Amino acid sequence: MLFLKKNNKEKHEKINSLKFQFDLKYLFNYFLGKGVTITRYLQDRFIEQFIKDQKGRILELGSGDKDITKNLAVNCSEFIKSDYEPVKDDVIKIDATNIDFPDNSFDCVIAVSLLEHIYEYQKVLDEIYRVLKHGGRLILACPFLFPYHPSTEDYFRYSPAAYRKMLSNFSQVDIYGLGNVDFSTSLMLQRKHWHADFCYLDNKAGFFNHILSFLYLLKGFLPPVCYWDDYATIFGVVAKK
Repeated sequence: MLFLKKNNKEKHEKINSLKFQFDLKYLFNYFLGKGVTITRYLQDRFIEQFIKDQKGRILELGSGDKDITKNLAVNCSEFIKSDYEPVKDDVIKIDATNIDFPDNSFDCVIAVSLLEHIYEYQKVLDEIYRVLKHGGRLILACPFLFPYHPSTEDYFRYSPAAYRKMLSNFSQVDIYGLGNVDFSTSLMLQRKHWHADFCYLDNKAGFFNHILSFLYLLKGFLPPVCYWDDYATIFGVVAKK
């Protein structure tokens, strides 16, 4: 369960904090090498808060082969999964810089871990704005403190100030910090030995990093530091047209 708390810091303008409850199941799976990265965990919990009550038509950009977001959107009338290179039959081909739908087509557009891989990111945001209905929402999440990951090219990391300029044509932009210095440190240690989980570690350094990663992750969940700080793992955005 995720709690949202409006708790703006003086030195950060209009950044909402997110607090995550202690998640013993996730920690247990992570320790055994069966858990997803903390980045994916934070993204999923963030998306869940805003998508579960979303009605109407939803377009997801960069769906890949995952059904997580679609399964969370339990109240929508239609959910369209898309990707530049579809890998499943239920995913349509869409170039996010030139979305092949008419103006005012969707009540919500979702883009998770996508924007940092597209050099012409402003074209993507302008296209999203175009296909959204009046009052429609963009739900966006990108990593902030995250290793270089060029599965497809990795170009950018975006700060809250950047999001405000990039989304200046939207009527309302709410930015949420997800994660903290402990979550981010845990992530860096895990990614260092991405190929080696707890059960199949190939060297002592991998084992040591895994234990350290788990301890930082555990500390990250403990109050009061489970609120975001300057070392946010991800920034999530909810923008209204």
